[in-house]
Amino acid sequence: MRPYFLVSIACCFSFAASAQVRVAPPTAEISTPSVGLAQALFGENGYFRIAGGVVLGGKSAFYLENDGSDTRLPAGAVRPVGVPGGGFALRYGGHVYALRTQAGLACPLGRFLDRGGIVAYTVPRFLDERAREDMIRAGIAQHRLAHEFIGTGFDDLLRAADFATTTPLPDEVAGRLIDAMNDSTGLSGYALRASYQLAGMVGSVLNTDSTTTYRTYLLPNTDQVVISGVPLRYFWSYDNGAAGIFAVTAFAQDWPAGTTLSDARKQPTQYDVVNFYQVAGVMRQLHQTDPKAFAAAVATSCSN
Repeated sequence: MRPYFLVSIACCFSFAASAQVRVAPPTAEISTPSVGLAQALFGENGYFRIAGGVVLGGKSAFYLENDGSDTRLPAGAVRPVGVPGGGFALRYGGHVYALRTQAGLACPLGRFLDRGGIVAYTVPRFLDERAREDMIRAGIAQHRLAHEFIGTGFDDLLRAADFATTTPLPDEVAGRLIDAMNDSTGLSGYALRASYQLAGMVGSVLNTDSTTTYRTYLLPNTDQVVISGVPLRYFWSYDNGAAGIFAVTAFAQDWPAGTTLSDARKQPTQYDVVNFYQVAGVMRQLHQTDPKAFAAAVATSCSN
């Protein structure tokens, strides 16, 4: 429990280093959660019980960006390409686009997504026998990491993905998300009730991109990819068997212009964290679109 107080891949591609994360207002990529999603996250048996951390549930829409115009692409038209040594790429229209992320990350991340993994990292609110059993079923080892990431050196990146900097959302957007979550879990009006005691409240947080649809742009002139969209942080407190949401913020994008990936095995940055969520969202979309093609690409990525 925590207080609420307030890419390059090692592969055959050659290209000039440039930012893959496109800074944009987060609101365009955020959708209102469905009842099913809200209950899965914060309902009586929701992930909040074991996931006080990083819940990967993002999706992606693909666009071809050419001469200043964007064309929406069918999801099935963009194909996964595994790059031996832990890399990943996208194929469309005879071009292969490098998906830049931490060297070697695509292999464990791909395996995690291929088995339907949701919780990548956690500081669990509950550690009773039921929670321990649920974590085992969710593939979480050592009460912290999804087992695919054990021994990969990405512990600090996943921890940073849990404790990253956030920024406020517009009141209307935050209110819509809070109300949708609480209404779906039988806690209508929770945020209003909580507002009377916020100064003394201590809650937990859950970071997720489950309501984010990343915008993934393919640039055929350079065979590069840029992605916009960020995950959200939900602040919750236990109430009548469910998690009552009393605040929500967006991951910050306040790095200096020209920032690119650093070595997240040493000291991950905010940029590295947003890139991690974005790449996970893109790969998750590819898995949902064609699980067999995705599994084959992951197997290639995990080969030497």
